[in-house]
Amino acid sequence: MDEKEIGLKIKQLRSEYSLKIGEKFTQEKLAKKLEISRGYLSDIESGRTKPSDDILKKIAIACDSAPSELLAYSSNFYINYEKLKLLRKLKQLTQQELNQILNVTDKNIIGKIERVEIGVDDELLTKLSLFFNVSKEFLISMSDGSDEITKCPICKNDYYPFVKSEYCNHEITHRNFIKSGIQNIYIDFHKDQNVKKECTHIIFSSESSLLDKYTSAITYFQCYYSRSMRDCNFSSSHVSFEEFIAMLLNQKRGVCDEFPKDLLNLLIKQFGKTEGIPDGESYAPLKIINHENTKEESILLSNYEILNNTGKEKLIEYSNDLIETPKYIDIRNNLSELIPITPKKEEYNFAAHADGLDEETAKRTADKAKAIFKQMDEE
Repeated sequence: MDEKEIGLKIKQLRSEYSLKIGEKFTQEKLAKKLEISRGYLSDIESGRTKPSDDILKKIAIACDSAPSELLAYSSNFYINYEKLKLLRKLKQLTQQELNQILNVTDKNIIGKIERVEIGVDDELLTKLSLFFNVSKEFLISMSDGSDEITKCPICKNDYYPFVKSEYCNHEITHRNFIKSGIQNIYIDFHKDQNVKKECTHIIFSSESSLLDKYTSAITYFQCYYSRSMRDCNFSSSHVSFEEFIAMLLNQKRGVCDEFPKDLLNLLIKQFGKTEGIPDGESYAPLKIINHENTKEESILLSNYEILNNTGKEKLIEYSNDLIETPKYIDIRNNLSELIPITPKKEEYNFAAHADGLDEETAKRTADKAKAIFKQMDEE
């Protein structure tokens, strides 16, 4: 296994040990047990650092596992079969259908995984992660997942896969993300602060070349563009990256403050200046997308405008008892041409209470009430 696979394996061992002891065995607890810093352990689990065999042995023992689990660098990961079944259910897929999608040689591999008969290598684990839009850590974690958050490996958004509202919201965001075409320039919000810090250092360094400054400025703008796109849920109405940069360059006070003059001149030459983002802000306005109305839409808009001018709020109150109701009514030429629609007349029923009223008084009361309702109908 490489560093990332080792890190994943350690996470899986921690997860399995958590189930054994009945409580979450966190990085902090494991680091304390090993007498190493949590930051160092985090680097190991994320694949940024390759640990020594001695550290791997201590980690395995701390997680109540055989040292060979890590020292042998076994490439097998055991997927949480319950999570896999739930994810299949969300996608409405059978085991056979998932096998076909993954294009694997073993046509029964999903069944074997869900029966915990085999582990999977990192390649198949990655395929499942990308297909179900959950992290690899989520798939191999032994928790039930009901309150477990994951990061989508594609759009990088955090969400709870097994909370219906969260799952549906992520599906929408994910589709918008793919349609936006932002994948190649998108910067995860978990990383943007560090990225901006690194870019700023290069931009304002006297030792940096103009090309280095220019490249860093583009990456710097990508951080703000990614944030602006996230804010509008990756709407198709968001301005393009090039327009976004031009809007930022047009500001008298904004994210380009104090950029070196030669860098600013080069950026303006490349992207120009465009109005749109007020000084001091970094979120782009959404574009108003004009489209040609259909005939039906034009009729409805015309009806609304005419009746609105005459102080009417509604065209017609439709009754549920209408036998046939026209979907659209064209009144662009003359209001008198409205097609008359007469709802079924409702009858008002009155009950005369016998609380000491004689029959004649009760009749007068009912007649008076009918007259009032009739007047209301006419109005």
